[in-house]
Amino acid sequence: MAEPKNSELDANISALESEISAMDKRIALCNAATADSQSASQKNKFGNLGKKKELPSDTHSLKLRINNMRAEWTKRKNKCMDFVGNCADGMEKKPKECAKLMQVRGGAERSEATERSGLKELRF
Repeated sequence: MAEPKNSELDANISALESEISAMDKRIALCNAATADSQSASQKNKFGNLGKKKELPSDTHSLKLRINNMRAEWTKRKNKCMDFVGNCADGMEKKPKECAKLMQVRGGAERSEATERSGLKELRF
């Protein structure tokens, strides 16, 4: 097989570069179209579309945001503890033993991060 000439290679390179620039333009148009089409219904309750939300500058709104997150965490924790309690009733074991079997952390077991932060975990 014969090697291609420099002029043929230059022509191929220029054709491919023009194709790449056309594809870049199409990608930019698609990105702009998808950014415009995202509606409020796609937003999650903690921020916009899962992106990192900028913290509010005033302390009142920051406290409200933190309290809302804490309330959500407490709801989830209580649901988990209810589930563990129901399983413990069904298995006729103590909730701590059942939580150990399920590898759910709580009660006397505290993580290092929890100890460093000084937070108290919910007891069962």
